[in-house]
This record gives sequence, C-alpha cells and structure tokens, in this order.
Amino acid sequence: TTGRHDEAAAEYRAAIAAKPDYAEAKANLGNTLRDLGRTEEAVTFLAAAAAQHPGHAGVLNAYGNILRVAEKFDQSL
Repeated sequence: TTGRHDEAAAEYRAAIAAKPDYAEAKANLGNTLRDLGRTEEAVTFLAAAAAQHPGHAGVLNAYGNILRVAEKFDQSL
C-alpha cells in the first residue's frame, strides 16, 4: 500500500542520511519512489546515485529500469 511505501521511503532516506555511501538503500529508495508513481523524482535521485556509484549493479539496474518506465531512452546507459 502507499502508506507502507511512504514508510519505506522514509526509512531509506534515514539510512542514506546516516550512511551517504549506502548504495543499496539508494537503489531501494529509487524503486520505492517508482512504485509510488513519483517517476521524475526517482529518475533524478537514481541519476545522482548512478553517478556516485557507477560500478554498483543494483543502482545501475534501478536507474536503467526507471529510465525505461519514464521512456527516457536517450539517457539510458
């Protein structure tokens, strides 16, 4: 449900605030934002995460998926 996704997003944001290099939390937050229908926010967030963690498969996968959802094929890796 939306409420659970909102709670998850808040928890991921808290985890990232505590540990800014927590790539898995960033990927999960991006996926949660996507699930909430906040596609543009997810694109912006995951683009920054991918730039910060260019070798992290989870972040790159989440970024690629949100670019597909947003139909931003020109930005895909």
